[in-house]
Amino acid sequence: MDLQFDLRGVSEVRYQILQRHHNLLRLDAEMGAVVDEISREWELQQRGAEILSSGFEYRTLTYRSGDAGEHRSLAETVLQRVYRIDIVDVDGIERSP
Repeated sequence: MDLQFDLRGVSEVRYQILQRHHNLLRLDAEMGAVVDEISREWELQQRGAEILSSGFEYRTLTYRSGDAGEHRSLAETVLQRVYRIDIVDVDGIERSP
């Protein structure tokens, strides 16, 4: 699942979820530090931390749980703390009752 949202005036895919893997894209240094905190709190395995030629980095986080609700909670945490947006700000996401 690709999550696209507006950040700094540009709307693009910045977060991807594939099964137990969460790919975080276009991270600056401050965002990377928050990802490190979340990784420790959630006991996530991190892979793919690489700084690209654009100066941004990406990270792949793996969460062992197979529970979709827990992955949604993780995604909400990442969106709020790393990207500083709410899940309802993601294009195509509608608020659940």
